[in-house]
Amino acid sequence: MSDDLPMGWESVDFEDLCGSGQYGWTSSASNEGTVKYLRTTDITKGEINWDSVPYCQEVPADLEKYRVQKNDILISRAGSVGFSSLIDEIPSLTLFASYLIRFIPLKQVKPYYIAYFLKSPDYWKQIADVASGIALANINAKKISKIQVPLPPLNEQRRIVDKLDRLGDRQRSARNELSHIPKLIARYKQAVLAAAFRGDLTADWRNQNNEIILDSEEFLFVNYSDEYEFSGLPNSWILSCIDKIGIVKGGKRLPKGEKLVEWNTGFPYIRAGNLKNGTVVTCELLFVTEDIRKVIRNYTVSSGDVYITIVGACIGDAGIIPKNLDGANLTENAAKICDLKQCDNRYLALWLRSSICQDMINHKTLSAAQGKLALTRIKTIPIPLPPLAEQKEIVRRVEKMFAKIDKMEEEYQKAVKLCDRLEQATLAKAFRGELVPQDPNDEPASVLLEQVKREKEKGKRKTKK
Repeated sequence: MSDDLPMGWESVDFEDLCGSGQYGWTSSASNEGTVKYLRTTDITKGEINWDSVPYCQEVPADLEKYRVQKNDILISRAGSVGFSSLIDEIPSLTLFASYLIRFIPLKQVKPYYIAYFLKSPDYWKQIADVASGIALANINAKKISKIQVPLPPLNEQRRIVDKLDRLGDRQRSARNELSHIPKLIARYKQAVLAAAFRGDLTADWRNQNNEIILDSEEFLFVNYSDEYEFSGLPNSWILSCIDKIGIVKGGKRLPKGEKLVEWNTGFPYIRAGNLKNGTVVTCELLFVTEDIRKVIRNYTVSSGDVYITIVGACIGDAGIIPKNLDGANLTENAAKICDLKQCDNRYLALWLRSSICQDMINHKTLSAAQGKLALTRIKTIPIPLPPLAEQKEIVRRVEKMFAKIDKMEEEYQKAVKLCDRLEQATLAKAFRGELVPQDPNDEPASVLLEQVKREKEKGKRKTKK
């Protein structure tokens, strides 16, 4: 590394700048206490959220030995290996956990320079080279101590830190602006659905096709009584409900003591975790054996059926069963809506995923004793029902607008990745000596290292005395 460094720089071991490292205190975290307990999970997100840092359940007798101090650098040594944090604020008395190693930068080096290096591509490459572990990646203080650090003159360290601070402010501002986009995209999609189910999206279509009507008597929801208002629907629409336009059936749990298998038996079993984003995710699909299939053969789905999850974190998630899962068994944590009459399955799936319908589903779930969306409650979910031809036109227009919105989301993802690459490229330039100009009048790093060496020898003499 030293041959590639600019004039006046030196390549040094990490321990030459930050000592040999100290392991933290072993204890359990607690929701109550007086002493905070900083863990690996608290430093892996870039900035420490002190409000979420738990308390230490067992405080050591020699508390000061493990007490976090300003300018400490903490590095994780197991699991999420190599993540680091420079402590610049300590709102309350805090200890650091045993899976963290504390390093203390010497006074002849800028702590923020070290902190930035610990985020650079060169550092992460070295961490990958030395990290080891069969089941769990790990690293120790000795290995970290031997990591090579490019050390510029002290004045240049200051210039590099100042430059990275300014660029970091811009990058954080850009990331903050980008962070609003997913919410805007979600709101935009819901606005499209709201317009679709008010009839606004196809108002021009109705003007051109006013002869198309719906035979409403069979599908009319006559006993509707809910806090949600559906006034203002187009004259050619009616308010119906799920029970009027289809049949609701539940899935089936496995027989007691039986388990799913990973190999393809020809009988896939759709779990709630497979039901995402309006379809069935097959990458983690499991199967039932032929014997189990015989027992639960009546609880299958057909391609085109509309599914809806009825329990769990994603309750009310809805979509359509694809062709490749025709005949698959369905979990008891979901239901299917099949045998649709005068209702397009894509229209129904969009309605179930709309924020208007989701609010009603949440209301029906919260009012249930078990927090479960019962089949009887699914049957009474209202649905604004236009003629079938208009349903198909609504689906076409919604999908067209969603495709444009999805392109916006793709651009957002590209921008996030670009920010990541730009940040790493900036750090790489900084530690190659290419980010700020060198000053020939700066005292070279070799002089700084001599000062560090004399300081260490002085410390050793004091220790002997």
